[in-house]
Amino acid sequence: MKLQDFEKRSVNLLTSRGILPAKHDAAERFAGDFVAYGWLYHSKFGTGKEMLDFLEDDANLNPGDCFNVNFAGNLKDLVAPLLMANNTFAHLLNVLVNNKAKGVGVGELILPLLIAHWRYNNESDGLFRGEKKEIKNDGASLKPVATGATEKGLIDQLNEEYFQGLKPGLKKAHGSHVNYVKGLDKKQQREVYANYYAKLYPGNDTKRMAQQLLENIENLEAYNNILGKHVMKWYRAIDGWTSIVIIDPDTFDIVNVADIDMVNTEDDVKLSFRPVMSRGKDTQAVPDGYVNVSITNKYKNKKGNTNNWAKLMEYVSPEQRLSEIQVKQAENEAENRFVTFLTNPADPLTQAWRTVSTDNKIDARDLIVDMLREGRHSNTEIATTVVKSFC
Repeated sequence: MKLQDFEKRSVNLLTSRGILPAKHDAAERFAGDFVAYGWLYHSKFGTGKEMLDFLEDDANLNPGDCFNVNFAGNLKDLVAPLLMANNTFAHLLNVLVNNKAKGVGVGELILPLLIAHWRYNNESDGLFRGEKKEIKNDGASLKPVATGATEKGLIDQLNEEYFQGLKPGLKKAHGSHVNYVKGLDKKQQREVYANYYAKLYPGNDTKRMAQQLLENIENLEAYNNILGKHVMKWYRAIDGWTSIVIIDPDTFDIVNVADIDMVNTEDDVKLSFRPVMSRGKDTQAVPDGYVNVSITNKYKNKKGNTNNWAKLMEYVSPEQRLSEIQVKQAENEAENRFVTFLTNPADPLTQAWRTVSTDNKIDARDLIVDMLREGRHSNTEIATTVVKSFC
């Protein structure tokens, strides 16, 4: 394969995924890296043509159905096994996944190469089968109202007006805020909270949320979870995305949220919400009362193991890599089946799972996944084993 042919096919591929023609510096650099490093690794491994053959057909890629539901995992797990078995792509991926710039985060440019029918779009972070997807770095901010709907510094004024400057939702300040609010009579508490949040988030229905926050005012985690999930819903309504994808740029852990109500419930994805309930000298463009969202440590890799892609740089034969991938694929399929059966209340395995006590859930889950991986047990058989072992 000649360089000229490789470059032409690469440009056509990136154009079909919306990355070219580049309208952003990051997209231009991404395209340049794809050609330059792609050719470099093709020269070393000789599999560049096969890589392009694979990437050019959406049917070869991850179908992306997981983005229609809540899930947590790692970005590398989204790569089609046969694509990861291609040494040119495996090494190129290590370069491409780190491509980011102001306004373009980790994942925005690589996902169109990993997920079928995913397209990069300058007006949104991504389009999947025509639906808008929002991509955020871990710790990024969620806007509660449209940009410009409120003035910067409004929240500081409201804190003074309603709480004598005592800020809600902040770890170091919330205790003082609670003491102040508890000093009011019940009617005053309801009025103060209703008015505070109605003015902070104009245009949103805040009445029920304000009552829920009052009911959970002494539990900071629950308080911030209620506020965070409401803000995430308003953010969705403002920008019109169908799911939000949060990616840790250091570990490449990923959480997708399609059903906001299920976040932080048992057996669903876990996120940490941190409301920023003061403006001060904060220069963020996002409106007051925004909430920062992070992946909880449950999904993050252990300290000292932040480079998930390092092992890709070690040369192994395509046959050896394919064998490793097939083993991993079997493990992933078992994990996926475990998650899938939970969505079907009629499945005997679901019914058995619900009878397992919280203390035994981890051991029961391991047993279920192991039996699913073996591929020779029906769900009814597994359910019977679970009941006998843990109920």
